[in-house]
Formats: sequence, structure tokens, C-alpha cells
Amino acid sequence: MTTTFMKLVSIDFLIGKGCWSRLLKYQLDNTITGKISTVTKNRDVVTIIWDIGLTSPEIAIQDGIIAAHDTIIPWQTALLTSVDSVNDSYLSAFNAAGGILIITSWTDLTWDTQNRIDGDYSHTLGSASITIDTTADYEINVDVTNSPTGTTSRSESEIRLVKNGVFVPGTKGLLYHRNTAQGGNSASFKIVLSLVATDIIKVQSILRSGSGIISTYPDGCRITIRKINN
Repeated sequence: MTTTFMKLVSIDFLIGKGCWSRLLKYQLDNTITGKISTVTKNRDVVTIIWDIGLTSPEIAIQDGIIAAHDTIIPWQTALLTSVDSVNDSYLSAFNAAGGILIITSWTDLTWDTQNRIDGDYSHTLGSASITIDTTADYEINVDVTNSPTGTTSRSESEIRLVKNGVFVPGTKGLLYHRNTAQGGNSASFKIVLSLVATDIIKVQSILRSGSGIISTYPDGCRITIRKINN
């Protein structure tokens, strides 16, 4: 009997603790001889496409490969060319120096320290602009601490996120400042946005009311961005 097998085989694996064990199970002895040419992830499913040469396969069907036994086949590193697309992607930065003066017009908050910056983002140390390099959904977490730095009256400052110079609804926060001795306060927000490559985001603050001299607190302003559909 002669059996003809498809050259391309696609199998979806649910993300989870046993994801790669299931992948191993499908690697039958001498069945998959080609390298994995494509690894993609759409939310919680990994799609792996093999460009395979089927030499003495145990079992194969038109739309997938089924293991002939439950034994986990030892991992063959040569079969996997890339799993970058299933890794989490982050940007984490903060302002260590502080002292950014918050005035009565919107002021960009700059980031002078990077904890981590992966390939989906571009940012120059000391600048406010963060450029998105990959179209995807992103979770953005921001925390800002402002504090009086001189003789002051009761005042209020505000924060927000802007995308390409336009305010992003749902990202405002208020900070109340009483006096220099007891005036520091923080505001934060978390939001999920669909962003496209070349989008530029910034965090801004403004003195909303009062006549206080308000500045950012050293090590008190931070931003974390995570790409959530790799």
C-alpha cells in the first residue's frame, strides 16, 4: 500500500504547563526530519508549522501528526528554529533623578533608566517618547509620584497618557499636595490598548490647581509595557 502525506503539517498547542511536552510527543522517531519553519502565537494558542520529510512514519494524517504511543520522545533541538514569538515582551523604565518641574501646562515625563527593553519598543534614555515597533495589544502600567519642592500652598496635580499627541481616555489620575512636609502623593493607571507600529506614547503631568512648586519624586515615576498577544 502506498500512502501520500502532506508536506506541510500544522498543529495547534494550547499554552500551558504541558505545552512543550505535547510537542515532544508529536516528534516520532525518524518522522519529522525537517526543521520547524514557522512558530506563531495568537493569544493563547501556538501554531507550529513543520516543513517535514516523512521517512518511515508511524502514523500521519492529512491535517496533523498523531503520536503512535504515549512515550515522550527526547527533545531534538535541531528541530526547533525559533520560539521568540511565544516569549513575553516588555519595556520597563523609570525616572531615577526626579525633579521634573510640573507647571500649569502639560509636561512630558522622561525616563532616564531602563530595566528592560525588548525588540517591540524603541526608547532613548532621558526622553519621554516610547515608540511601538510591533502592531499588537499592549498592557500599560504607569505610576507617578509628585511632591512639593519649595514653599507651597495646597495644590493638585494630574497625570495622563497620550498617544501620538492625543489624550488616551481612561488614563487620568489626580494627586493632592498639602505642604512641603506632607505633600508627596502618587497616582497610577493601567490600560490595555491596541497599538500599531510607529505609535508614540508619553506620560504627562500638569499643575491643575494651587500655586505650589511641584516636581517629580526621585525614583518615584515608572512605566511598564507588556505585549499581550505575541
